[in-house]
Amino acid sequence: MPELAFVMAPRQNLFFVEIVEALRHELTQLGVRSRVCEDGFPAADAELVHVVIPPHEYVALGGELPSRQFLDRTIFVCAEQPGTSHFDENIELAPLAGAVFDFSRWSIRQFARHGISVEHFQLGYSSLWDHLDPGRERDEDRDECEDEWHEAGDDRAEDEQKDDQRGREAELELTVLEVTLRQLVEVVVACRAAGDVDREVGVSV
Repeated sequence: MPELAFVMAPRQNLFFVEIVEALRHELTQLGVRSRVCEDGFPAADAELVHVVIPPHEYVALGGELPSRQFLDRTIFVCAEQPGTSHFDENIELAPLAGAVFDFSRWSIRQFARHGISVEHFQLGYSSLWDHLDPGRERDEDRDECEDEWHEAGDDRAEDEQKDDQRGREAELELTVLEVTLRQLVEVVVACRAAGDVDREVGVSV
């Protein structure tokens, strides 16, 4: 199984740092190895696929993009709104990558207008971000309010809590994020296979 290297520049937006942390957490649950590289692209490795999130910020903060050999094995994950300068920068950079994802379907349509094929990266539930602690002591004010609701014969709050818990259990079984991550892994494997084919052609020539 290939390993993913998240290539990031120092001082990147905390939002993207947290996204990478969640992705790595979920990838670990899927049995996929990953690492974070903040000092540029790592040395060439047949098992390694690079992920840059987002490309425009990485470059703006001084990150250098490698040669085509590396970029063919690189995935860009974009997250900017169309109509902004950052999105325009991603438009320019996207064709360099082996594969491109974006969080927004709207952005994907705008990429398509520029002839760029982009896959949708749907964010979803991650246990890393779930801070629910069923064993934690409840807030007294909240308990008093719920007591009043129960005295009035209104059990909707309790029912909503049960629904939320059932929803969490269902999400734990198969999350949208997990599905997208599996798709990401498939792209990683495809990038690796393409690289293997290129090397075989080079040898035959």
